[in-house]
Amino acid sequence: MKKLFILTLISICTSIAVCSAADIEVTINNETGEVSVSGSPGAGNAEKKMMLYALKEGDVLTGLNPDETQKETEIFSAIEYCEADIEGNYTFPNVQMRNADDKYIFYVTADHSDTTYQSDPLYVISESAAESLRDVFLLNDAASIKTAITNKSVKLDAPVLNLITDDATLEIIAQKLANKTYDSNDAIIKAVNIASFETAIETTVPAAIMDSVLYPECNESMKEYTELANSVNLMAEKSHLSTFKQIKKLSQSERINILESVSKTGYTGSDDMFDKISMAVIMDQIKNCSGHGDITGILSDYQDAIERFSYSSYSSNKYLNDLNKTLLIKSFTKTKDLSDYITKYYADKAAASSNISSGTSSSKVPDTLLVIGEKVVVPPVTPPEPILASNEDRFNDISDVDWAKEAINYLAEKGIVSGRGEKQFAPKDNVKREEFVTMLVRAFDLKNDGNSDMNFSDVNTDEWYAPYIKTAYALGIVKGVSEEEFGTGIYISRQDMAVMITRAKNIETADSMPENTFADEDQIADYARVSVAYLKNAGVINGYDDGSFRPYGNATRAETAKILYGLLK
Repeated sequence: MKKLFILTLISICTSIAVCSAADIEVTINNETGEVSVSGSPGAGNAEKKMMLYALKEGDVLTGLNPDETQKETEIFSAIEYCEADIEGNYTFPNVQMRNADDKYIFYVTADHSDTTYQSDPLYVISESAAESLRDVFLLNDAASIKTAITNKSVKLDAPVLNLITDDATLEIIAQKLANKTYDSNDAIIKAVNIASFETAIETTVPAAIMDSVLYPECNESMKEYTELANSVNLMAEKSHLSTFKQIKKLSQSERINILESVSKTGYTGSDDMFDKISMAVIMDQIKNCSGHGDITGILSDYQDAIERFSYSSYSSNKYLNDLNKTLLIKSFTKTKDLSDYITKYYADKAAASSNISSGTSSSKVPDTLLVIGEKVVVPPVTPPEPILASNEDRFNDISDVDWAKEAINYLAEKGIVSGRGEKQFAPKDNVKREEFVTMLVRAFDLKNDGNSDMNFSDVNTDEWYAPYIKTAYALGIVKGVSEEEFGTGIYISRQDMAVMITRAKNIETADSMPENTFADEDQIADYARVSVAYLKNAGVINGYDDGSFRPYGNATRAETAKILYGLLK
């Protein structure tokens, strides 16, 4: 009869109705490991036989064969029976768990009922683990505690701690837990979680861990610790900021992408972390905007989160459009850096304008002129962008592009490329036309022809890239996207890169030169076909795995660095 009853229950457990806490309440004693389950589902279950079973979180009951019942029911971590009283209340006072030290879901159902009462996933500690936990914390020293939490010899319901593998972070947690008195295992477990939460917002941890601590209600494993996490994470103090209202709207994967950029740059304390999260949200908006005209609206939306920022001063300046163009290609990790850059940019513009109006210039006229053929060549203007010092660790975001790391570091050392923020190269960002021209002129040390009549409306002579575009235009390396515009801010196509490279190297490409075929060769523009073929034959450029060249596609900064490095070496 018992076997038949089990089969009746199993047949319905794949369609579970999740019920309230009154229907099922699980109590776990963290001192002894004892488990009891009770509930008050109502008179409908009066004096009925009740069955309790427990499954490890993630386990399901499907496809049971009556002849294999005993074998299949080994998936249960516990099976108990009792009888409900005349009011339908039931109690399983001492549930015998086959396994422990993990998360389990408890299910209760009545004979001939189509309803199954289900608990949330709950961590069940074993008696031996409970005893071991007390022993470790009785020692009360950081070394013993660190050994225990590092080796996982003491298993705990501490979701954040269980995600941490960094030795230095575990050391900080152990130090927080040492030299204290704990009167119960519950107190120990609470202290471990608080120490883990605090450490995650005081020192740099991976983005997924940051997300668990800052948004526990959005993480299944953290939901039961939401109140405790929120008492530590200080989110209540920041939730009014526009940037945090925005990040709350994102999906978990989008939110973690924002937090990933913060984790990569690192932070020291909650204030630094929250400020860098705000900056990451703003940079994400700028990176994905349709053009520099959108930046004014973005900074208006998030002005309350930017330190030392005056929106009225920013938006009323006559150089606003020029500034926004530069912000499209800049990268900041702190909001203060953004506001300081804006202030300095406007001050520099005003000073330059004052010098011009008074008949002075800060540009140094070269002492000598070079004569090449019949051309008078003026050395290029010294670029205003700083050249980073030479060291192998100049960028901390190129570990995922090992194939380009040598090229990036070499070009940075030579001043051919520069970063987009403190130790940030942004290797996967696409390259804009003015950026590539700048790299090309620097790479081949091209000189500016003083007879250039370049007059593009979108190339302000005060911009850092202006002298490089003027040089390339004078030497016939580049043309504009139209007679009036160069095309600043537009990502350069792969075929245009090929054309500019062959022009810059003054390579005579013959129309009769054999062309190595690409799968999409018919899509390559006529003006670029020979240049693409030449560079492919020379081993400078390659196609994708599917044999295509993708002439209208864009190259990343890492890919561009690799190409230029190949040409120079």
